[in-house]
This record gives sequence, structure tokens and C-alpha cells, in this order.
Amino acid sequence: MTRRVGYGEDALGGPWDAKLRHGEEIIWSGTPRLGLALDWHKFWAIVPATAVCLFYLVATLREPSRGEELAIGPVGPVAIFAGFVIYLAGYSAFYAMTIPGIIRYALTTERAFIYRAVPWPKLADYDIGLTAPIDLQNASIYFADETVRQGRKLRRRAVGFRNISPAEAEAIHDMLREIQQRAIT
Repeated sequence: MTRRVGYGEDALGGPWDAKLRHGEEIIWSGTPRLGLALDWHKFWAIVPATAVCLFYLVATLREPSRGEELAIGPVGPVAIFAGFVIYLAGYSAFYAMTIPGIIRYALTTERAFIYRAVPWPKLADYDIGLTAPIDLQNASIYFADETVRQGRKLRRRAVGFRNISPAEAEAIHDMLREIQQRAIT
């Protein structure tokens, strides 16, 4: 069940070793899977380019000579749209290839750890107590909430192990429930 992220006897070791409490053991360790996903941020980035491209295409279909007038310098809206698509494909591929290398997860008998190496190393730990909001969603398991600032607004977001295999997510869900049951006694 444990996805090895190292080699040898210390394959489960990681940046959380120094923070382990007395008697606390790592029961699972892993990383996000490789994969491409179209999220809402990427989708909304492509909408303006799509609108410009559609406007250009409709205008040139009605009156072909108008296509040259609507061009933005030597680059027309179709080229801008193609540039957005290439950018989004490159961004998605870069994100999918680098995230598994910079994020590591660990679950202990009491807590969950999330380690992010970029933009600066950060290790966060979350106690799994009776009030932890455990939520299983496809290939992700969420066990905490945190407040983040977006511009001037504060909003809540779920924290957990994202983009792991569905089988691991179900097994971790069961492990988290067991941890909560032990907290009762």
C-alpha cells in the first residue's frame, strides 16, 4: 500500500522525521500521480482568446476583406488563440511533470504531513482528531480546512492528499477513520 519515495531502509523517511512524536509511526507515504487535468483556472484563461477568435472568424466569414482590418499588427486573433492553447498545454504538462517531484505526503498514526519543496521548503502537519472533516473525492482525500487570502477576500479551502490513486485514497480514508476511532478511546 505504501508508495516508495526513496530507496533502501529509509524509503519512508522524509522531512517529517524530525517532527515525529514519541511512539508515532509513519503508516503511509507517497506523492501525487503524474497526470494532466483541466482545472477552472486553465479553462477561464482560454475564454478571452476563444471569444476574440470567434469574433474574428464570424467577421471574416461575413466579409472576407475585413479579416486584414481586424488583424492585430502582423498577428491575427487565430494566432493569438493558438498561442494560448500552446501556452496552456505547456503549462499543464510542466505542472503535471513537476508537481509529483516537489510534493510529498505522509500519514502517521496521529497526523498527516504535506511537504512542498517549491517555492521554498514548507512542511505542514495536520492532527487527525475527532473533528477532522474527512472527505473522499475520486482520487483525493481531504482531512482539514484552511483559510487562504485571494486578493482582498479570505476563503476556506480543503487540505488533503490530492491526485493519488483511487485505491490508495480509499485505503487512506479507512486509515483516517481508524485514527479517529482511536482518538475516541
